[in-house]
Amino acid sequence: VWVSVSEEDGTVILWNKAATAMSGYEAEEVKGRRIVWKSLFGDQDIHARVMTGRSTWAGDEEAMARTAAVTCKDGRIKHVSLFSRRLVMADGDGLHLMVGLDVTERINAEIARRESEIRYRGMFEHMADGVFVLARIQGKDDFTIREMNPAAEEMESIERKEVLGRSMDDSIPSLKVPGLKETALLVWETGRSRRLETRFRQDETGMGKLEWRENFLYRLPQGEVVLMTEDVTERKRMQAETMRAGHLASIGELAAGVAHEINNPINGIINYAQIILDDRDAK
Repeated sequence: VWVSVSEEDGTVILWNKAATAMSGYEAEEVKGRRIVWKSLFGDQDIHARVMTGRSTWAGDEEAMARTAAVTCKDGRIKHVSLFSRRLVMADGDGLHLMVGLDVTERINAEIARRESEIRYRGMFEHMADGVFVLARIQGKDDFTIREMNPAAEEMESIERKEVLGRSMDDSIPSLKVPGLKETALLVWETGRSRRLETRFRQDETGMGKLEWRENFLYRLPQGEVVLMTEDVTERKRMQAETMRAGHLASIGELAAGVAHEINNPINGIINYAQIILDDRDAK
């Protein structure tokens, strides 16, 4: 832990080994001097507080706790959680105590997490497939819709605000289709991703257009289940039309074959009848 003590004008009188390890400045370089604070803290607020201790740290109970960026002697930037306080001596003079803890790894991890969230949000918002983020409802075999992306809004023809916070059992038809919630529960329990093809009608009377979805579900480390869904209705329609065309072609081939099988004996009969007629005319 960084420990330093300075006089109220900022002159350093104590600088421990941890302060040297964090900052790169040896005790001999800083003791008896004030300039180190300006080198360490580009943050003028901290620099001013240290350098004007008599006015800034006027009360015995006043203290400062914050995380600051420290510019080390070699130019590297470290993040240090600082606690500063004015100590009042028996003669009434004051000293400035500073205690610091290196939190660079934690801060860098937090920065990386935020950057990852930004990247995730960008991907989430611009994905072509619909995406729902589902949170398990405690004590129930159901999920709350925590988030959905613009593609899902367009696919379902509904605004996000109308869906968020609702359960799967009380949501849109595509999420109430049999088997989907059960698959989400299985993914949540096992952590293993799964695929599921579903079909439903947007009109809950059962008379609306039949729609198809291909769904991929996986669990996040935080426990939420992500549902990625692709509208494959048009693909299914084309496949059905292709299949019908194939069936019609097969029927046509069968009919042609049957006609050929029938024509063969008919031709023989016609030819034989013609021979009989020719014989009769000859007589």
